[in-house]
Amino acid sequence: MEEDAEIGNQEDRYKDFDIMRGMLVHDISSPLTAVMYGSEILKEGCSPYADIGDSISVESSKLKDITKIFSKGTCSAPGGKFLSRISDMELESYKALLKDQSIEAGEIAEEIIDYCSLITSPESSSIAEIILMGAKRVQEVARMTSMGELSRSAIQRDLSDVDAYALVHNSANHYAHMFRTEEHSVTVNIHNDPMSTIYTSKKVLSGIINALMANAYEYALPQTSIEVGLRKKEDILELIVEDFHNDTFKRKSAGMGKGRGLRFIHGGVDRLDGEYIFSDSSQISNYEKIKQFRYGEGQTPLKDTKIYSTKITIPSVKKGL
Repeated sequence: MEEDAEIGNQEDRYKDFDIMRGMLVHDISSPLTAVMYGSEILKEGCSPYADIGDSISVESSKLKDITKIFSKGTCSAPGGKFLSRISDMELESYKALLKDQSIEAGEIAEEIIDYCSLITSPESSSIAEIILMGAKRVQEVARMTSMGELSRSAIQRDLSDVDAYALVHNSANHYAHMFRTEEHSVTVNIHNDPMSTIYTSKKVLSGIINALMANAYEYALPQTSIEVGLRKKEDILELIVEDFHNDTFKRKSAGMGKGRGLRFIHGGVDRLDGEYIFSDSSQISNYEKIKQFRYGEGQTPLKDTKIYSTKITIPSVKKGL
């Protein structure tokens, strides 16, 4: 029995690491694609910023190399070793590697941000903005994964007063910039309680929100909206994300992470002692715009369409505990 318990604990510790490992790959791929796209545009033709585009391209390649280190299957650690073959010492070394590489990724992103500050012409400002938004998103991911693991002890070291609205706004802004040139873009409407600040882990809550937003962007039908509701009841934050879709993948907004974002949401909400409720068939929406998309001009739901709704509740941690 003691041996079984030890194996179980090792599996839990590995999962805490593996979720973060997957998120480094999953959440960097989307903004990195935007950064690399912007750098290629800068290098085209006789652009006065071709050299800057080259420099950003070099830094982007470094970020891509970091994701490759951790891009093994979810059942294995860097180097291809499977869970059953990993000792506690090896697992700790992998966590240390994840922390170090995350810190390096953040520093590389800072270099890219510095290059963006050198782009001053109005003609190139939109490209610079795309690169800047991508680099900032990479920084946010790197800060989160620098925890090394999604464990309660790591979360305890990251507690602070967190403005949930700011996190939602930043995530929505990132995807809006990614898809603003797309013909079939979507908009985001945020319904916010002004008192949406709670005491929790900013890194984990940020990861949860981004994973929810990424999933909504991936599936939302063209020319529709994503509705995000934020409110605080006593010391509990309630977040609802709704979009309108037909079960068809619409855009590659988060690197097609093979469920890694969903695993992070489940793990993160659990570690924050919250609750996760999901529905993809409800005909009832909290928001008028979603109702309009759902029913169109008539009174019956549009064929083969659904309201995709996710609700999470996160309690504020009591300070001093």
